[in-house]
Amino acid sequence: MAQMLKSVLIADDDPVVRSTVLTYLGARGMRVMVAQDSMQASMVSLRDPSPDIVLLDIKMPGGSGMEVLRRVRNSSKTAAMPVIVVSAATDPNLPIEAKIAGANDFMAKPIDLDCLYLRICELLNIPPRNKV
Repeated sequence: MAQMLKSVLIADDDPVVRSTVLTYLGARGMRVMVAQDSMQASMVSLRDPSPDIVLLDIKMPGGSGMEVLRRVRNSSKTAAMPVIVVSAATDPNLPIEAKIAGANDFMAKPIDLDCLYLRICELLNIPPRNKV
C-alpha cells in the first residue's frame, strides 16, 4: 500500500529559505505549501485540509510566528498539529519560549535540511526516504 503523501507548510518571509526547503522536501515525496507572512500562515494552517506539520519562522511581516503558533494551538482542529519553530535570532531564551508556547521543536537558521527532514519524519511517525 502506498504511503499517504504528507503535507508541510513552510511559513517564512525569506524566499531563499522557502524555495530551498520546498525543493528539498518535495524531492522526498512531501507536498509543500508556502506562506510568506503571518496572515498567510494562519490562513493556510487553519484551512481544510490543514497541513500535517508546520515549519514556522518567528519573525515575519504582519505579526510574529509566535502569534501564529498560539492560533494553531487554540484551534481544536489544529491543536495537535506538529510545529517546528525556526529562527535566525540569537536570543538564548527563544527556544524555551517557543516550547512553552507549544512548539514541538526549535531549529536555528541556517537550517540543516537533513536534520529538519528527519525531525519531520519523527514528528509525523513516518519512515524517512533515502536521499534522491
